[in-house]
Parts: sequence; structure tokens; C-alpha cells
Amino acid sequence: MSETLKGVFVNYNLRNKLKSNVETPLNCIVRWDKQRLVFSNVEKIKPKFFDATKQRAKNSGEFIGWPEFNTRLNNIESKIKDTFRTFQNDNNRNPDVAELREMVKIVLGKAEPAKIEIPTFFKFLADFVNFADHRISTQTKKPLTYATKRHYQQVKENLEGFNKVWKEAKAIRENIKQDDLRNFDFADIDLQFYSDYKNYLINVKEYQVNTWGKHIKTFKSILSDAASRGLTTNQIHNHRDFIGSAEQVDNIYLNEAELNKIAKLDLTNSFKLDRVRDLFLIGCYTGLRFSDFVKIPASCIDIENRLIRITTHKTAKPVVIPIHKTVLGILAKYNDKTENSLPPALSNAKMNEYLKEVAEMAELNDIISKTETKGGLTVHKQYKQHELVCTHTARRSFATNTYKMGVPIYDIMAITGHTREQTFKNYIKITASESANVIAGYWNRQEMAAV
Repeated sequence: MSETLKGVFVNYNLRNKLKSNVETPLNCIVRWDKQRLVFSNVEKIKPKFFDATKQRAKNSGEFIGWPEFNTRLNNIESKIKDTFRTFQNDNNRNPDVAELREMVKIVLGKAEPAKIEIPTFFKFLADFVNFADHRISTQTKKPLTYATKRHYQQVKENLEGFNKVWKEAKAIRENIKQDDLRNFDFADIDLQFYSDYKNYLINVKEYQVNTWGKHIKTFKSILSDAASRGLTTNQIHNHRDFIGSAEQVDNIYLNEAELNKIAKLDLTNSFKLDRVRDLFLIGCYTGLRFSDFVKIPASCIDIENRLIRITTHKTAKPVVIPIHKTVLGILAKYNDKTENSLPPALSNAKMNEYLKEVAEMAELNDIISKTETKGGLTVHKQYKQHELVCTHTARRSFATNTYKMGVPIYDIMAITGHTREQTFKNYIKITASESANVIAGYWNRQEMAAV
């Protein structure tokens, strides 16, 4: 806290000191930051019983109520200081005279607190979404990403859509007109509501498990935020059955041979595909997320020591990555052409679109079977490999290929940012046979080193 927010001083002054045997009002003087505020007549006392130095009533046999009198003065001082500190903590500044006067009048019972209108769920939801532009991520300590803000908007739209279904069902159950019904509010949210909303996401929106699970988790976060602000006493979101869900995503990775096919493509006649290919390979050999590998600052690239030192966008954690020979070649290719000697960035959506075209040109046509849960049904689909290549394939390819090379898991995790070994193992794509080969390769290297 800065110097200007140090504190507040409370003193008591007798209004009339001349007649020592006649009760006179005791005023409370509050001083802070060159400001002064007077609360008149907080108590009454005969001047002869008041010690101006100690700022309390004297221990006098003639004034048998002195202990209770001093307790009341202690309480007044404590309430004023607590009010002042609370304002400082909430606003990171000192209150002005008018602000402190109104707050203290309320805590001392001299005024009625202003009536606070408790917002409805949908009013709070609108404020929650609108405030996203100003919210700071608790994980990264940075403003929320565009993707997160867009997700909040989608959650809001889905809850508004479900509200219509909820009102229709309620109108039928209670045999009343739908127009006479209000929107659902905090008090209406219970386990049955949760079940109905989940079914809406699964059967009406036809979301896959991970998508509806993410929507439920965000809904829980919204309810938790409202409860923490004292806007609702409903704690149903903390119930063990009020949960999101997730299933392991069967995404692909590209092995070294497939990456070589992409690297060897002649794309001199298409600048957009050329730079998309080069950006993708940077992701494949750095393990960085799309948000990081498309805009590595020049200051983070240490060519002399062949290292990239960067603080990742999502986790705000620093990582150090060796520069692979493929990345080194790309840096040389764009040297003096761009500020960071890397291909110009483009949007994630556009890059995903062009990547599939690049992968098709590289003849990545193996048939891939995927199992998905959509609309509550398990669906088996087949795709050509190039149809599944996306920006995230790069990061997964880095993690899987380095693991297959025998690089220790924790060295890879230091770059990918995974904090739990099991999460990392679920992330990489490797068969039981490939895992056995990794172990065999490790043993072979140990034997050769012992010779």
C-alpha cells in the first residue's frame, strides 16, 4: 500500500469544556490525508470525567458507567477504522470526505444503508460477460484471450436458449401462459435444472462430451462468482453431482517421416502455404502453443547458443527450448525479411484451413478412425489423415516424437508446461509397442555407454 494510503486517526473533543459539572456532547474528529471529518454528539459526558490526553473517560468512583462509556468509544473508533481500511482495500485509494461520512453514518446507525438491488441471474450473466474485457486471468495474470471471451458469449447464448425451453416446460407443468412466466433465477437452479440443461446441450445443441462439459464448468464458475459476491445463497454448483465431463480426445500426431514429407514440399509458388508450412514446423520442433509459436519475439531467439527463451502466453511461465536444425533453417530463410526472422503470423482459423491443404499435398492420406460422443450417441467416423491436421497437431507431434526418441518425460514437460506425468502420458499419442521400443532404446544406450 502506498504512502498516501497509510491510515486514519480518530480523536474525541468536548464541545463545551467551561462547565465541568454539566454534560456536554462529545464530538468525534476523523483525520486522514489532510482531510477532516466531524461527527457531532457521538456521546455525552461531564468534562470533569473526560481525560483529553487518554481520549477516554476517567476511572472515577463518581462516574460508575465509565467502563461501558469507554467501550462505546472503542467501538466507534474501531468501526470508523475498519470502514476506512475496507474502502482502501476495495478501491486502492483513500475515501473522500463525502464517501467516508456516508459509510460511517451507516455503521454508527446514524443513517439507513442504501438499498442494494440484487440482480437477477440474467442481469448478472450479462454483466459477467460484458466485464470480460476488463477481467484478468487468475492463471496468467493477463487479460482474457479472445477465445475465452467468445466462449463466455456462447455460454450466455446457450443459457438464454435453454431459458425458453425451461419456460415452455414450466408453463405446461403449471398450466399457465408462457408469457406470464419470468426467466429462471438463482433459486431455480437445482440438480433437476442441471440435468435438464445438460440434456439441452447434448440433445438440442448436439455438443460432444468435451464441449458440453466445458459449458457446464463455465456455468459453475459463473454461479460461484455470484455466490462469492453475496448475490445468492444457492450452493448447488458445489454438489458432487453438478459436474462437467470430459473424454480423452483421439487427436493425431505426425511422426518424423510425415513431418519430412511436409518439409520437403516445393511451395515456392504459394507464399501463403509456404509460410503456413514453415510456421507449423516451428510448432512441431519447439512444442509451443499456436499463440506462442506464431509470434516469437526476436529478443527471445538466441542464435549463438541455439536457444529460444520465451514466457508462454497461456501459463505465463518461462521456458527454454533448443533450436532444432529445421527451425534454424527457417530462421535463415526469413532472415532480414521479417523482424524476428520467422514467417508472418496469420489467424488460427486460416492456418487450420491451409494446413489441411498442405497435408494433402504431402499425401498424408492414411485412414484414421475416430470415436466421438455427440448428441448422447457414440459415433464412429473415418477420416483421411490430412483432414485432421491442425495447429495443435504440431505441439502434440513435438511431445510424442521427443518421447519416442527417449528424451526423459520431465525434460519434455519442462517445455510443454505439463505439470503432471499422467496428464502428459494421456496427451502424447503412442502405442504399447512404441512405448516398449522407447524402453528398449534406453537400455541399448546404457549398454553401449558401459562398453
